[in-house]
Amino acid sequence: MNQAVAGSNMPMASARLLVVDDDVVVREMFAEALRLEGHTVRTAATAAAALDEVAEWRPDAILIDYRMGLINGLGFLYRLRAHESAAHTPVAVITGQVDVEGTLATEFADLGATVHFKPLRLEALRAIARELLIKTVH
Repeated sequence: MNQAVAGSNMPMASARLLVVDDDVVVREMFAEALRLEGHTVRTAATAAAALDEVAEWRPDAILIDYRMGLINGLGFLYRLRAHESAAHTPVAVITGQVDVEGTLATEFADLGATVHFKPLRLEALRAIARELLIKTVH
């Protein structure tokens, strides 16, 4: 997805997005909302599965939950940034954790990720995806 709509900063709608959340309801709701925007969406229930998707599919942007099983969103980001081919993939961390502040928020920012809090309206999710995709274009 390396093109923008002529005359604007908005990327074309046919981006590849990866949604990672261990909650199947949230994961599928987010994926469907992004598909309705015209995106191709894959999902993963764990950070390990997401890393496999990244290696195989190379998404344009990733939306990931912070709190998950063995590898949380921060662990995922460290592993993602270690891969040269995905080192600059835009990532949004979406979490219900209200204590993602201070040092942890700085760490996410240093890894190039934005942090957003649940509950999240679907229009806000779409806006987050658009912001991530603008980073992909530039």
